[in-house]
Amino acid sequence: MNNDLNGQINILVEKYTSNTCSREELDQLLLLVKNSTNSQSVENALHIFWERVKSENKQENVDWDAIMQPLMEDLKPETPVVSIKRGFNWKWVGVAASVVFLVGILGYWSFRQTEPQVSQQVATADIIAPVANRAMIVLANGQKVYLDQKANGAIARDGNATVEKTADGKIVYKANNGSLASNLYNTLSNPRGSSVVDITLSDGTRVWLNAGSSLSYPVAFSGRERKVQISGEGYFEVAHNANMPFKVSKANMEVAVLGTHFNVNAYDDESVIKVTLLEGSVKTSLGNKEGVVLKPGQQARVANNIEVFKQVNLEKEMAWKQGMFRFEDTNIKEVMRQVARWYDVEVEFRGDVSKVNFGGSVSRQVNISELLKRLEATNLVKFSIVGRKVIVMPN
Repeated sequence: MNNDLNGQINILVEKYTSNTCSREELDQLLLLVKNSTNSQSVENALHIFWERVKSENKQENVDWDAIMQPLMEDLKPETPVVSIKRGFNWKWVGVAASVVFLVGILGYWSFRQTEPQVSQQVATADIIAPVANRAMIVLANGQKVYLDQKANGAIARDGNATVEKTADGKIVYKANNGSLASNLYNTLSNPRGSSVVDITLSDGTRVWLNAGSSLSYPVAFSGRERKVQISGEGYFEVAHNANMPFKVSKANMEVAVLGTHFNVNAYDDESVIKVTLLEGSVKTSLGNKEGVVLKPGQQARVANNIEVFKQVNLEKEMAWKQGMFRFEDTNIKEVMRQVARWYDVEVEFRGDVSKVNFGGSVSRQVNISELLKRLEATNLVKFSIVGRKVIVMPN
């Protein structure tokens, strides 16, 4: 079995490096490498890709071999335990950082050679977790900038601001000489099936945007307030400015702060908007109604009114930013909404599973089949994957 797997990986790597690998074969290679417990086959593939990265990236003063060495040392099997409540434990064997690194390289080259709208689908009735960021910025003039198609450095200019992409994929807005036009708005959209995107606005505020989310913001902030609009989920670390409050809005809901850390979950398919405070103080308001002030560790849930929860599980609320799914008596429908956004799949329910809840944690880097297998082990539900559709049924 190991020899067959090793052979498959080697054949697909050869096809890939000779530019004869189809999209379906590349997806199959991603899946085989990510699931492989054979360190030697992964090591061989990693060496080939490493040589290609070095040959196509001629940065000066970069010791590629020094970077490579610790990655190769990580080619030792690990056995982290991931559990779902109901008394079940699961163990899976991976090849640690080297596999993650290799999959990242594969994803980078893959998406450089394909249209950003193409979703990741494997030919073996499985769907891998996002390995690349496919976010897009719409500039004030309507121009679309696809981040995965841009090299590091300056990727766009709007007004007197420069949009830069750092070596680790972050997006940073920087002011050039002269005054910035505050009436120019940009929109960052991070689609379903895309990894989390990290952006620093022109005032120094940093925002992490989850899959299936968008953020609209001015190229520059002026006047008495700094205002942005969000759809989906974002975590904000706001640069302090006592003279210019920072405001995040969704429809008639608004969060006002001076400088603090908080999370906003405002997906259209969720019944409430959740504002969770980690540090500092925020005021959440709804229309013309009196707003409520949150303290760290509290959460405001906004629907027809605002309800404050004084003790929330911050690890659960921030799990997405840490690369995890965390469930705490979470209903199956909410679980599957998270799954749909992350893996970019359609979900269909057959039969009544409305009373099924889960608790526990799972890495967001596993393939969808592995996640569903762990949920199935509770004996509460069962799943079927048809193309990019996941069918949920009672057990």
